[in-house]
Amino acid sequence: MRSYFSCQDSLLTLHPRHPREPLAVIIFQKQFAIALKLGAYPHSLLKVPATTLSLRARPRAVCKQCGFRVPMLKAWVHYGPPVCPMDQVLMEKHGEWD
Repeated sequence: MRSYFSCQDSLLTLHPRHPREPLAVIIFQKQFAIALKLGAYPHSLLKVPATTLSLRARPRAVCKQCGFRVPMLKAWVHYGPPVCPMDQVLMEKHGEWD
């Protein structure tokens, strides 16, 4: 039997027992029937607090000669500022390096 769905997605393949309906439609119908049997949600909406982002500026290193800037990760701060890839000089510390 030739399918009129040209998508290669597995959910759009035709079901062997229902050749005219894609599998995604059949799955949705079964899920909808289960949701109707379960009924209303037993409690109010869950309120999960959003995680707050740190507003602290990341430490950076800046080259004195060319102005090249690079943000530093906390794991590498204890090694000190890196060497500029262009000028091969030690870069200057900017921001909190504690």
